Amino acid sequence: MKDYTKLLDDLFKEWKNEREFTHFYYDGLMYRGEYIYIDNIPYWIKSSKESEMWDKCPTRVMFLLKDVNARGDTAEIDDDLRQRAFLNTGYRGYKNMTYWLYGILKTIETGCAPDYTFSDAEASKLFDETPVAYVNCKKQAGGSSCSYSTLLNYIERDKEYLIKEIEILDPDIIMCCAYTESTLNPIFDFVKENIFTDLIKVNDWIYYSEKTNKVVIEAYHFVTTKKSNKYLYTKMTKHFEDFIKKYPKFKKLR
Repeated sequence: MKDYTKLLDDLFKEWKNEREFTHFYYDGLMYRGEYIYIDNIPYWIKSSKESEMWDKCPTRVMFLLKDVNARGDTAEIDDDLRQRAFLNTGYRGYKNMTYWLYGILKTIETGCAPDYTFSDAEASKLFDETPVAYVNCKKQAGGSSCSYSTLLNYIERDKEYLIKEIEILDPDIIMCCAYTESTLNPIFDFVKENIFTDLIKVNDWIYYSEKTNKVVIEAYHFVTTKKSNKYLYTKMTKHFEDFIKKYPKFKKLR
């Protein structure tokens, strides 16, 4: 069994040495050890569980995002996103991610997208018990927004390392969370050009690689305020249900 966290930590060490950063955010597999509170903020502790859970996971889901808004963090200190407890922070973006994961896994399980009637507790329980990969294209800490040109520059600069990170994790589903109605999605373009080059468009949200049996979802930026949580969840899951019905062979056991 691979030690995915160690492989990523080794990659991050090289990445930091070869590129310039003032505040590097570690990401990858979310920790699933002991659950603790520090100053009333929930955190996961690193354990040996993450790699074993990911190795055995029937469907590996990765969220591929822009960067981290570090306005509330200390800019001179590196941070580890893998210890974040998502839904319990109350952060809108993490809520969307938790709901999206719930919808994807339940749709794979039943063949039908669940209605938007589940509780936060249900979604949070599934998220906490599931191995999840959370990856930022731009590891340098950011602010309240990240322009298209800035994100594209970092993707181009760090492309070889970002490709290696995704290859180590080998996800089955990549959610490219950068779509807006006014700009292109450089994260989706990066994945299409460098990871799964044979993608076919299934519908407005879902793309499929028949050669690898992998899925790419072109999703809204996960903190968008232009759409409600319900809209983002319902649109994604209905399109994913449509994909599952068209390509039932995607449902698999590792």
